[in-house]
Amino acid sequence: MESQIRAAMPNAAEAFQSRDLKPVKIQEGMSMGGRFAPQQRGVKAIDRLERLGLFYGAGSGKTAVMLGGASQIIHGGKASKVIMAVPSIVQGQFGSEAANFLDPVSGIKVHASPGESFEERLAAYRDPEHHAVVVTHQSLRDDSVRMMAQHLGKSEDEVTKWAMEADPEDLKQTLQAAFHAHGADFQAFMVDEGHDALNRKGKPDSLLAKILDAHGHNARFYVGATGSPVKNDASEAFDWLHKIDPVRYPKNAQGEFLRRYGANNAVTRRALKAELSRYFFAERVGSGVTAHHHDENITLDHEQQGRIADIERASAKLRLGDADPVKWAKVLAPAAFQGRPEVDHPSIADGIRRAVGTFKEAAMDRAINIGGAKATAAIQMAKDRVAEGKPVVVFAHRLESVDHLAQRMTAAGLRVAAITGKDSSKDKFAKIQAYQRGDFDVLVASDAAATGANLQRGKVLIHMDQPMTYKTHEQRTARIDRLGQTEDVEVVNLMADHEFDRKARDRVARKHMLADIFQSREGYLDDGALAENLRTLRARQIQTQEAA
Repeated sequence: MESQIRAAMPNAAEAFQSRDLKPVKIQEGMSMGGRFAPQQRGVKAIDRLERLGLFYGAGSGKTAVMLGGASQIIHGGKASKVIMAVPSIVQGQFGSEAANFLDPVSGIKVHASPGESFEERLAAYRDPEHHAVVVTHQSLRDDSVRMMAQHLGKSEDEVTKWAMEADPEDLKQTLQAAFHAHGADFQAFMVDEGHDALNRKGKPDSLLAKILDAHGHNARFYVGATGSPVKNDASEAFDWLHKIDPVRYPKNAQGEFLRRYGANNAVTRRALKAELSRYFFAERVGSGVTAHHHDENITLDHEQQGRIADIERASAKLRLGDADPVKWAKVLAPAAFQGRPEVDHPSIADGIRRAVGTFKEAAMDRAINIGGAKATAAIQMAKDRVAEGKPVVVFAHRLESVDHLAQRMTAAGLRVAAITGKDSSKDKFAKIQAYQRGDFDVLVASDAAATGANLQRGKVLIHMDQPMTYKTHEQRTARIDRLGQTEDVEVVNLMADHEFDRKARDRVARKHMLADIFQSREGYLDDGALAENLRTLRARQIQTQEAA
């Protein structure tokens, strides 16, 4: 491995110099040579490093690496059971990819069945013939609470409350004892799209994050896999380190970490990358096709412009303390008053006034991104591309926007499927399979489908809006610009001619800078120490310039 890793982890160098380590048996097209060598290096990294962040660019084949890593450690006798916690939308996909990539005779047995009950999942956890069990993040959380409740003789509500307040070491030990009592021991824990369970400063740790962290700390092997490691700030970088190496990075060390690495400047970003490099295996594997990105500038219609003027006026009135705050609060957040007795309206309005900036932002989002000129443009674009024989994927942040688009596109004669967070994992998988078969021309999705789904049949992707994070934007695009794509793709950002969308674009760009610490080419691992050499040459060039 390159000298960066050799210097940071001397014991890791052996992993990549061993002459007797055999590659995992993987179907043709995934060999050690050529285009897919990065995935096979990831498999070996899992086997030898044992605990790491697997940061492959979105659409780069993380699923195959995780399955290969599981096969490697199981066939090597280092583990007998692997639990993989994944987003609901890709649970069934893991089973399909296991059939595609793993050797059907000597490969491990992977259990991935969306929509199962607790009893069915428990049977899979216990079954020694199932080497890897793939469950959703939420199912593993709920199963863990139920097992602890049964083990402790308490109700699930009592255990949930206790787990939210428990010392992490107590939770870790109790969880391990509960799984052991149920015959559900495992030695390896892998979390796909682990960014969904990140903790950050100012945001209380969720029950999901606490449970997944405890499982990860109990397991000998831990893999946190994602194409988008961070969403917001450096506190999430610390949380990754805590998940991988809790002894070196205990929770109470976060403050010092942020004082050292929290500033947003070039020097700090470089120092943070050096701190992270010993724990992360990063790769980008191109899709093999060209993604043509472009913006479509959209002029808002008169009705939208009128709504925006009303929102500006209402927010100004609330800030200035107008005598009728209920009237103006209803302009910003009408849903907050629905079904509530009139006597409660003044207190509701006061809450909206105190957070007027947040409510204004949400109101502007609805006015610009639900219906109106953007929806009209998306529908016409979808009709044009489908007529050219190009299936379309459309992403929108809000459920109302997804429903609106699906209804109008269907009325326009398009065959449309819609996926949102309201769908079960089984229903999501069924709709994706139907789209991939060609049963639908257009798939309209909320961001519930932006993580992990294989939608390579799509040739055009439309961003109806600019999401809150760079991670979401990248994940959306990677649904069609990913391994397995056979044709060039078109990626379109619908951009309203308004300051709201311009600020949203700037926000995504700023958050990209932090993600680049994890994903930039300079931090990649290679067998010839090229990245290290490039850094050395760059440093020498800078020194020469300063001396001159």
